[in-house]
Amino acid sequence: MSDRDKPDAASASLVRFGVFEVNLRSGEIRKRGIKVRLQHQPFRILEMLLERRGEVVLREELRQRLWPSETWVDFDHGLNKAVNKLRDTLGDSPDNPRFVETLAKRGYRFIAPIEVVPDAPELAEAVPPVPHAEAAVQAPRFDSGRLGLRGYLPALIAFVILAAAGAAIWTRRPPGPAVPNRTMLAILPFANIERDPEQEYFCDGMTEEMILQLSRLSPARLGVIARTSAMQYKNTSKRVDQIAKELGVEYLLEGTVRRSGPRVLISARLIAGANQTPLWVESYERDAADILDIQSDVARRIADSLAIELLPQPAEARIAGQRAATDVYDMYLRGRYYWNRRTPVDLERAVALLETANAKDPTYVPAAAALADALNVLPWYGLRPPRDAYPRAKDVARRALVLDESSAAAHTALAYAYHYFDWSWPDAEREYARALALNPNYAQAHQWRAAHYAELGRIDDALAEMQQARQLDPRSLIIQAAIGWINYLGRRFNPSIDQLGRTLELDPDFVPARLWLGQALAAAGRPADAIEHNLRVRHLAGPAPTGLGELARSYAAAGRTREARETLRNLLDVARMRYVEADLVARVYEALGDEERALEWLERGFDERAVKMVLIGVDPQFDRLRGNPRFQNLLQRLRLPNRGSR
Repeated sequence: MSDRDKPDAASASLVRFGVFEVNLRSGEIRKRGIKVRLQHQPFRILEMLLERRGEVVLREELRQRLWPSETWVDFDHGLNKAVNKLRDTLGDSPDNPRFVETLAKRGYRFIAPIEVVPDAPELAEAVPPVPHAEAAVQAPRFDSGRLGLRGYLPALIAFVILAAAGAAIWTRRPPGPAVPNRTMLAILPFANIERDPEQEYFCDGMTEEMILQLSRLSPARLGVIARTSAMQYKNTSKRVDQIAKELGVEYLLEGTVRRSGPRVLISARLIAGANQTPLWVESYERDAADILDIQSDVARRIADSLAIELLPQPAEARIAGQRAATDVYDMYLRGRYYWNRRTPVDLERAVALLETANAKDPTYVPAAAALADALNVLPWYGLRPPRDAYPRAKDVARRALVLDESSAAAHTALAYAYHYFDWSWPDAEREYARALALNPNYAQAHQWRAAHYAELGRIDDALAEMQQARQLDPRSLIIQAAIGWINYLGRRFNPSIDQLGRTLELDPDFVPARLWLGQALAAAGRPADAIEHNLRVRHLAGPAPTGLGELARSYAAAGRTREARETLRNLLDVARMRYVEADLVARVYEALGDEERALEWLERGFDERAVKMVLIGVDPQFDRLRGNPRFQNLLQRLRLPNRGSR
């Protein structure tokens, strides 16, 4: 439905654009379904801009509506401040705007496409129709007790895999945009027709599973965009050709699942990104009772009509997946959903769910690999000491590999534990290589292997590996930021600062990018700028240990010793109550010039196997210690390179 065919924004209560949803009636704004805070005046500005999308809203009009009693001088300051707060919330930029355009000395204009949702939307309006699909019926609210979408996810995955493979064969393929002789495909998030928040995790998990399955279809000839990037187009109003250009893909796969009583309709279509032409369309309506039969039925129908040249082996062998009981599969999807959110609370939820799933079905490999991933990242967030998390992660990953040696996710999780806990570089390299041999489309393996190379001083190899991760996951903030971080480790400070700055243009509140930018600025001789970024980290992350440590370091680098020591005392107070990595304290003492205490804390970090000890061989923060025999001894014990004193 085009903008002009939809109800006017001024008469509706819900408006969507990009990853945002604005409820004009309640005054709430949500980003990817999560409520974000926006003050009253910035929200009213947004409301007025949405009501007149595409038109210039003059500054005087805003004054008359929002600040009728203010003088022009007071209003001018207040308006600029409110617009800046609005842009911060939207992650927008005045120089390269995606949403709010500034017309100098005149006013503002909302430039992004919007979707206006009427107060009582029909099913046909909520879901774009698929050509040639059977007639849809009004879908009632999802009842997990009666059907449960999880029951037919394996059939849907098989259906989509064969559809994509067959369509790619008989359509004329343009040259691949990034990797020669390889077609690039993106799977857009399947629509949650019910719009039930409790089912959002399922739709996300369904997309993740399809990406995993399709990425293993024929990796040498078919590249698949990773989940992190694909999920940014959930509920998007962008055109297919625009998405294809942003992701660097030739094809996009989209689909819908609709249910009415005992009937379910599954529809999917493959679209050429350049001209938005549907290349293949199919839909099936069946009784819920025989939904699991769709897998073999669809495979037979498509195999009869299409040459399966893309597949190196029979389709049934390639797409066969491990099934789990409904409750186990439910817990696996919820665990992955929370793990991807990466907040401390959500990581704890993920571990609890995945531990339960593994206890109920120890043979279900995807849940075991997911649990190993969740345990692996806990020490990075200060949620577990390394000795509590990593042995368990290794045990779970190894058990998964006994059950299924072909699991790239389990090989990657095991590599990560070898990397950050055992400091066994050959074992880590072997497992990363095995994961990527099994699934070259696994962006997470490319990303973690790049960090492995960087920490061994192989900066060029790390950047090359990270570029592969970025191609597969071009919208991933952590991958974008990690490219800047690797440049920092390689003493390429200006490229690092530029890359991290571009990442923050995408999301000004992305903590890793802001933290690493503070490190790069300090290393480049700009301590005052580093303090500004680390204060922002402290604000965003609260009393998180890393934020306190980096703030103390930047104070010390700027010669503000009193503030540095006060912040260090706060960090040590936190360490009395919860786990704090010893090397983080060592970094502050090094910046204060207290070499002996810095080395004492580094040795403590070695004993506790602190996660970021692997960085000391290359991190510029330790350059002044490199000539110290105690430091050189630590590097030898870690089997890390010494870049020499500086």
